[in-house]
Amino acid sequence: MMFSSAISLQQAQRLFIIAPAFILYGYNQAGLSALLTLPDVIRLFPQIDTVNIHGAQERQNSTLKGFINATLMLRALLGALSCSVIGDRLGRRMTIFVGSCCAALGQILQCTAFSLAQSTVGRIILGLGVGQLSVIVPVWQAECSSTGKRGRQVITSGIFICWRIPLVSPILFSVVICLSTFTLPESPRWLVQRGRISPATEALAALNNMPSDHQLIRCEAARIEASLSNCPAISLRDLVGGNTISIYTTTIFQDNLHLQGDIPFIVAASALTWKFLCSFLSFAAVDRLGRRWILLPGLQPFCLPLTAAVFIFLFNLAYPIGFLEGNFLYCTEVAPAPLRAVMSSISTANHWMWNFIITMVTPVALSTIGWRYYIVFAATCACVPLVVLLFFPETMNRDLELIDGVFREAPTIWDIVPMARKLPQHYNLSARVRGDCEKAG
Repeated sequence: MMFSSAISLQQAQRLFIIAPAFILYGYNQAGLSALLTLPDVIRLFPQIDTVNIHGAQERQNSTLKGFINATLMLRALLGALSCSVIGDRLGRRMTIFVGSCCAALGQILQCTAFSLAQSTVGRIILGLGVGQLSVIVPVWQAECSSTGKRGRQVITSGIFICWRIPLVSPILFSVVICLSTFTLPESPRWLVQRGRISPATEALAALNNMPSDHQLIRCEAARIEASLSNCPAISLRDLVGGNTISIYTTTIFQDNLHLQGDIPFIVAASALTWKFLCSFLSFAAVDRLGRRWILLPGLQPFCLPLTAAVFIFLFNLAYPIGFLEGNFLYCTEVAPAPLRAVMSSISTANHWMWNFIITMVTPVALSTIGWRYYIVFAATCACVPLVVLLFFPETMNRDLELIDGVFREAPTIWDIVPMARKLPQHYNLSARVRGDCEKAG
């Protein structure tokens, strides 16, 4: 597959890698819970039936149901952590390839399962691949993107899409990622880290639709190399809930709102479709409002304690604007180059750890304390604005190397945000590098 321009190359990255990877993330995270309440699934896997039984057996089955759902998150945590090793050793593209192969194998095992054990094993392998993709795809894209377009190109829009058909459908996205990985360029910053300056220059030229001997490309490659050479040696030793609404939407409508018949499935599908559509608000806002503002939780603290359907729709309006994309994008932008894959790995592993905990305990919590369970999430969301405004520097339209310099040069943590405000803003390579070349004479 050949691409003749920077625009077509960047579109290919979004179409064949980024979009399929995040569809896998959202689809597999949110898609299984609704299927677990279908009559055919209950007949095949009676161990997780929470619809037709009550009492102690219902509580036991609820725990097992939560565990089956949570196995993807637990293995995704391990997959995310594995990127702290293989992300730098294998490179971004090979790690993406490994993750997509694991995802495809897990999906095949899951959609062909006639036993709960096979389904669980498939979900474990699938989680490993999804965890790897959730780390390395944002890192690869952030390192390849123009300064003014990083946010739009690391976008999450995969929260919605007979019960075996929904499970087999995502295999297509895994195959697309596998086949497309090596037709697209490796991260130029990773290549520079490895001392492969010539391939890094070629990658920069391809990404910006310029000849490799162009002055702007040479200046950009030299600037990245200089920034990395000036970066002090850093090692891993130097590093010291909203998915409940998506994963258990059907259960909430059935058990908490007491909707009957097909209505819970219809309303749940509508809520997740609404969440998918609202994710495009993040696409519009991330490179206009900035990272700090989209990370503020907005309506979420007010929506979570109330379980009426209208407030679930309001929550699904507020959540995608920041937390669907900001979780994955922001860490890749503030991490120093030598630890970008490692820090993204740890950050995303933390994301999956809490997903596992929440997914595991939610069925039991909903059947015991009911609406009070949402107070925990509301209180957490209410603490986020203060932390973001005080300690999160703005990265929109700021060069990755300049952001790295702020963290190295700031005398205290209180100075990071004010110093980041003073950084020059650049919207494309030409404007930034031309200014650097002019300063250098």
